[in-house]
Amino acid sequence: MERVVPHLRKLTTSTLLIFGLGFPSLPLISGQAHAASAPSSTPKAQLRELFKQGKQLVDSRNWSSALQIYQKAAQLDAQNAKIFSAMGYIQAQQGAYAQAAQAYRQAIALDSKNANFYYALGFSLGNKGDNAGSMQAYRQATQLNPQHLLAYEGLGVVLSRQRNYSEAQAAYQKILSIDPKNARAFSAIGTLYLEQNQIPEAVTTFKKATQLNPNNGDLQAGLALAYLTQGNQAEGMAALDKAKRLSPRDAGINLRIGDMLKGQNDLNGAFNAYRRARFADPTLAAAHMGMGDIYRLRGEALSAVIAYREATQAQPNNPEAYFKLGQALEARNRKREANRAFKKALEIYTGQNDLAGQQKANQALERVSS
Repeated sequence: MERVVPHLRKLTTSTLLIFGLGFPSLPLISGQAHAASAPSSTPKAQLRELFKQGKQLVDSRNWSSALQIYQKAAQLDAQNAKIFSAMGYIQAQQGAYAQAAQAYRQAIALDSKNANFYYALGFSLGNKGDNAGSMQAYRQATQLNPQHLLAYEGLGVVLSRQRNYSEAQAAYQKILSIDPKNARAFSAIGTLYLEQNQIPEAVTTFKKATQLNPNNGDLQAGLALAYLTQGNQAEGMAALDKAKRLSPRDAGINLRIGDMLKGQNDLNGAFNAYRRARFADPTLAAAHMGMGDIYRLRGEALSAVIAYREATQAQPNNPEAYFKLGQALEARNRKREANRAFKKALEIYTGQNDLAGQQKANQALERVSS
């Protein structure tokens, strides 16, 4: 059977969300900083005003201006851990995960007992490709707070990427021991079963997830995938239709639907789903790549180049986007541009320690360089 969850090894949030095994959301730990009192040696009134401005800018998702505000606050109070956590949160929202990780490390240096800081560090490291560091941070979060469900979930994601299915499942089972009705944990375990080609177990587990939360489109999409993998076309399409009805504008769910319809060779349906995902979230590189894949299957190489280039712009650290751009350029005999795209893919694969990615990028470079 073809690998069901090819995105599990990727280190971006959006692609993992396709199969319900994405990183859990990153909480704004910094919210508490706005109420924190500054030491008497600092201009309290100025800090309070900066915190107020920062919160307003975060609420309006004006990340660049918000970061500048918190950087000013850090100059006034370099001992306030929550200021650095606010900076980390903002940088993570911008996709600057290396900088976010550094900010959270500064927060931890000031407050080493805060489990949320370790969780956020794990989130940032996982997204920048540091699996080992991410796992260490998540484990530290669970040691400080054995009830930290998000940390167990993040740990499960990283272990899943490394195909350490037994430990990944143990992490999700830990969630269920704390919260027996956690539908997300059942969904994640169902995905692990799919990855290991244990299809009946996957169907049973996804059914449990949908019973706990029947109005969640993402869970219905997971159940649809399990049924379709099992060969149960009728039940699979019924679950897929329900997923579309429940979440018609959800980017992640439409992305997932696009992948499933592409697997069913419904290219028009898949293309429309990818387009809906892109419309809902223009920064979702996987949606652009999905459209590019359909263009390539249709033989529309120029449109594929445009779609893949948009994917690299949406997510500059996604090696697969550059690799697919290189393939599309190669198909149009634009070897010099393809060479640059493959080199960029190789650079990012290397930084992520993705040996399989490095191998295929090197092979592609040999082709276009010959």
